[in-house]
Amino acid sequence: MKTATIALFFILLIANGIIACEITFDIAEKTKNKIFKTGDTVSIEVKIQLTHRICSVDIKKTKFSFKNLKIIGATDWKEVRSGLVSRQIKAQITDDKPKAANLSVSRQCDKEGGYAVLTFNNN
Repeated sequence: MKTATIALFFILLIANGIIACEITFDIAEKTKNKIFKTGDTVSIEVKIQLTHRICSVDIKKTKFSFKNLKIIGATDWKEVRSGLVSRQIKAQITDDKPKAANLSVSRQCDKEGGYAVLTFNNN
């Protein structure tokens, strides 16, 4: 029994160390299935669920990459609840070729980090 308890402890410890931050996107309901054209604007909420209780990487070190998007505005990060932060971004589509516009978000840390991409429907 003691051996099984110790083994379970180590499995949970290892599993906790390999789970990455969960990055998700929300866009306004009216634009969820929209086909975007050049010049259209979209409001995006980026949410990051920190999977580790203590993260050594400041949320401001989260990296954003934009392809065929012009950023019109963005809010600061805010804590929604313990371990969950969000940020609003307003962007404009600058190219309407199929799947040409996307937003990628990444976090790098010694506990796995996280990565997600949001691609917009266009054409």
